[in-house]
Amino acid sequence: MPDLPRSESHGVSSGPGEASSPKASQPANPLHGITLETMVTALAAHYGWDQLGQRIAIRCFISEPSVASSLKFLRKTPWARDKVEGLYLFMLREARRAAPPVHNYPPARAGKTASADVPVQLATSPGDKGRIEAEPAGQAGFLPPDSRPS
Repeated sequence: MPDLPRSESHGVSSGPGEASSPKASQPANPLHGITLETMVTALAAHYGWDQLGQRIAIRCFISEPSVASSLKFLRKTPWARDKVEGLYLFMLREARRAAPPVHNYPPARAGKTASADVPVQLATSPGDKGRIEAEPAGQAGFLPPDSRPS
């Protein structure tokens, strides 16, 4: 039998309509590509075995805990694996919330003021219905709501 060329995805060729990369096949799954061993190791490092056993009350986290015994049990027990995956996602969200915010705003140009520094006059007469004036307050050409021509 002749050797056929294998695709990069472990010998399984992508059929029509299938995504070619693993990330593209499950773009909304935050656990895609993360092994159970990675999750257990990260949880044990973050919480410690004692606190991990308190958060998820299973014997492999309480009595003589180890990554190997945990993996053996979690691979056979879907409900326990679900709890570990849920706690791992919670840990990631908690870490993301505790981190300082990252802003990708371009740096301000010298001599320019931000638009938030310029006060804007809100139209307040009954006929204006919450319209915002286009010209900032204090600028030439600005008319207060009651002195506008009809």
